[in-house]
Amino acid sequence: MTLSELLEELKGIDPDTWDVIVRGIPLKPFCQYFTLDRCGQRAHQYPDAYLPFSQMERDVALSWIQGCIQRAIEQREWDLRQDQWVVNLDSTDEVYYYSAIVAGISETGRSPEYEGRGKSQADALLAAYIAAVKGEKQ
Repeated sequence: MTLSELLEELKGIDPDTWDVIVRGIPLKPFCQYFTLDRCGQRAHQYPDAYLPFSQMERDVALSWIQGCIQRAIEQREWDLRQDQWVVNLDSTDEVYYYSAIVAGISETGRSPEYEGRGKSQADALLAAYIAAVKGEKQ
């Protein structure tokens, strides 16, 4: 699946995590969210500012997704294992593949594992997280 397809699937099963990703990176304006007028009599409060996901460069967006999903996994107290491997097709080209395994806790005490793979760590992590959330709901 593509990253956009994975994000669309995440929207359906975990809208809170999806919202955090899409809202973007919180930024503090120079005024630290408020300023005082000239006489210091009235404070003007500014709304929170964000760098929206849709305006991020690819590398920043992938890092943001990965961080958001890792925090969601931590909040659920799941285990996470990540791996990568390299396939050397010839002497010059190397292709990287990534894997993520998320393990939750079931009522039987056994810990089911959900694996995701992708061409970036964010893809693999998002795929594994989606599989784990689906598994939890069953």
